[in-house]
Amino acid sequence: MAIKIVIRKNRLPDIARQLPEAAGVIVERNGKEAKATALRLVPYDTGELHDSIDFRMTGQTTGELVAEAPHAKFPEYGTHNQAAQPYLRPAAEQQRPKYEADFARLESFLR
Repeated sequence: MAIKIVIRKNRLPDIARQLPEAAGVIVERNGKEAKATALRLVPYDTGELHDSIDFRMTGQTTGELVAEAPHAKFPEYGTHNQAAQPYLRPAAEQQRPKYEADFARLESFLR
C-alpha cells in the first residue's frame, strides 16, 4: 500500500490559473526538495523503501510525494511492535515554509 503526501495552498488555484508555468515550477522544485529530505530521513535497511520514494508531477500545477514500497506505512506510522520513524510527513513539513514563501512571492506579482 502506497502512502502519499499532498501539499495544498488555498490561493494556489487562483495563482495557477493566472501564472501556470511559474506555479508548476514552484510545485516541482519544492516537491523535489521534499523528496531529497525524505530520502535523508527514511530508515534504511534493504533500500527497497528508500528506492520507492519519488516526487512526480500529476498535473501542470500539482504533484505528489510518494513512497510505494508495500511496507511504506509501517515506518511512517509505526506498529504495535515498532515505533514510528516518520520520513514523508517531516519532509513535507520542513518544505512547507519555503513552498509558502515561493507562492507568496509569486502572488505579489498578481497585485
